[in-house]
Amino acid sequence: MQNENEPASREIYLGQEVDRILEDPVFARSPIQARLLSFLRDCELQGRQSLGQYEIATEGLGKSEDYDIQNDSYPRVQVSRLRANLANYYARNEPHGEQCVFLPSGTYNLKLASREKAYPDRRKVNRDGTPVGSEAAGEASAIAGTEPAIAASPVRAGRGFPGGAVGMAIAGILATLLVGAIVAALFLRSSPTNREGRQVPQVALEVREEAGFDAEPLTAAVLRSARLQLEDSFVSYLSGNRGTDNADYRVVIDMGLGVELPEANLTLLGNNSETLYTASVPFEGDRAAFLRGISANLVPMVSPGGVIAKTESQFITGAPRSAFECFLVIESRRSTGAATGDSIDDCLAAYPQDRFAAYWHARKAFSGYQGLIAQGIAPDRSQEPWSHIEEALRVDPYNAFANYVAAKVNVAEGNCDGANVLIDRALRRGTTYPALEAATEVEIASCRKNGQEVEGDNHENLRRLVRENPAPDPLMHLYLVLASLSSSDRALAMEAISKREPAASGNQLEEVVAELREALANPASVRGSRAELDRSLALFVWDDRARNRILRELEAGT
Repeated sequence: MQNENEPASREIYLGQEVDRILEDPVFARSPIQARLLSFLRDCELQGRQSLGQYEIATEGLGKSEDYDIQNDSYPRVQVSRLRANLANYYARNEPHGEQCVFLPSGTYNLKLASREKAYPDRRKVNRDGTPVGSEAAGEASAIAGTEPAIAASPVRAGRGFPGGAVGMAIAGILATLLVGAIVAALFLRSSPTNREGRQVPQVALEVREEAGFDAEPLTAAVLRSARLQLEDSFVSYLSGNRGTDNADYRVVIDMGLGVELPEANLTLLGNNSETLYTASVPFEGDRAAFLRGISANLVPMVSPGGVIAKTESQFITGAPRSAFECFLVIESRRSTGAATGDSIDDCLAAYPQDRFAAYWHARKAFSGYQGLIAQGIAPDRSQEPWSHIEEALRVDPYNAFANYVAAKVNVAEGNCDGANVLIDRALRRGTTYPALEAATEVEIASCRKNGQEVEGDNHENLRRLVRENPAPDPLMHLYLVLASLSSSDRALAMEAISKREPAASGNQLEEVVAELREALANPASVRGSRAELDRSLALFVWDDRARNRILRELEAGT
């Protein structure tokens, strides 16, 4: 009787254990990974054996039945991430019983086994990230893990924040003068709850090489790439070699032996050594791909909508009290399509000379041109919004968003030579700004060097932006769809549109996305609504050629 009940008991245990795993933050932040794990659980409970990549792609990951499994590694990449994420989970958690869920190499069927058998090479860590038995309190080790929330292009050389802490101290003085007092605490690094009028936080970087990773030159390349990536952040600045103990955040990259392959484990730690984000990048022999993976997994930490920005935003109450708080509030509202005009005006009045003012002038230019376009007036450099671009570039000639908006106007005028310079400058400083990078892909497709449309590496970068962003914010979502259509890749546009569920119409962004969703689902409707759709797209795509390319791609689905 006991043997007859054993399979049923195993099925119940497997289902309950997977349910617990799905509640973990690693999977809560990774809906694609959660969907894949749920699918594999259901298959195992149904007794389905010999699953292949096609079933994984179409049934587990929602690909269409004509999915080209031969030329796309998407399901293999997701399965590899799932193995790493399961290992990450059991590195931090005990199984409910005595067995762990794992996915053996060479199969897509979930199995149960003891920790020693399932994860023999995984170092166990405490919930706070510290190795079990470690004597160094608060010294966190990286944990392998989450699917990247967002992706970046290959690391480009860039510039950090000019002035460093001095510029931020000046912004702090301006903020406190508004309330009649200069608070000395603004010049000190302390816990977030003790800082009044938040300033750009300091981030320390540490790259550790562990035994088993036989790639010293690659470790040095990771350090260089990570430094360049962190220096380009808009929401933090990279600390020097000294004083890293007082940093507000720490990025630790452990180079060691993973479950199956050498890997880099990335961890973002808060100033109390709490783990805020983890990710794992396996090294499979492709140096360039490995460095791109490092870059991609740094972006969720230091982008304007990333972990540091969201953590800092939690401590903002009431009206912004510093230029940095202004930036965080405006970017947060803008990413959802909410109105930002009043906030921008207030922040410009309070901090007219702060380097963040370049962003706000560029935002005013963008909305000003949208107003003209809504009236049927094509954008050009003779119009009033261009004065805000000039002011933005006076404050910071290399500001990524100001250069991007300037490029849009030049593209709309047909000035490709000027646009190419501005696009390159925007991309150099936009490596941690994925929404801007996606938006720039639309301009690249219309006006690139020598008049050539986007091809090769540029298109591969767009594919990476779409496929490694499981939950983009509304603005990023719109530009991913537009860039895919502008690059004449309808399949990629369909994949991009599926990244977010349909939302009730409430602002411009959501209305345009709803129109694109309908056009992709029902191409025959495009011809009857072409003029209306063109007017909607014109608010975000200012170049006639780009809009025509997008509309042709939508119509081609009929």
